[in-house]
Amino acid sequence: LEAEQVGALARGPISAKKDGVTVTLALDADARPVVTVARGDKPLKSIPAPVKKDARVAELTEQAAHLKRQASRMRQSLETAMCRGDAFCGSELVQLCGHPILAPLLSRLVLVGEGIMGYPDGKGRALRDAGGKLEPVKKGERLRIAHPSDLLAGGAWDRYQRECFEAERIQPFKQVFRELYVVTAQERRDGAVSR
Repeated sequence: LEAEQVGALARGPISAKKDGVTVTLALDADARPVVTVARGDKPLKSIPAPVKKDARVAELTEQAAHLKRQASRMRQSLETAMCRGDAFCGSELVQLCGHPILAPLLSRLVLVGEGIMGYPDGKGRALRDAGGKLEPVKKGERLRIAHPSDLLAGGAWDRYQRECFEAERIQPFKQVFRELYVVTAQERRDGAVSR
């Protein structure tokens, strides 16, 4: 449903004109909504009050606010899905990578599947590991957002941290640089007792 609401914006910027002022709503490279205002070729810092009252301009600014809230919800949902270990199949990944706001968020997260791990690539049809090697994703393959415990168990945590740092990748939430506290041998021996 949210993909349909963003559909028109995904095809290109949407503009409204009033009294020679053009208000444009577009998605930037990170799929964040950006509202720009210009009078002719001259950019303005804000929307003039009389123009702001126009129904089409008000609709654009409301849509920008809605998209910001939507992106925030998506970030929270992705983090929750990582923590819970929610799984989805390869064909669902292709659908998720077609969403104009969700795709850039997912592209910066490490996913883990059946013997594969990496960033979604090729519109969700492959995973690219920390070394750049592409591994195809089968339509029925079960995937999930990798938790740091997956990265630790796979012995790839340091490689993904290094790759993320070198690529200057800003993740939508802490994933590869997230803190992880593992149970120590003494804690296992103590069981449910706390000292």
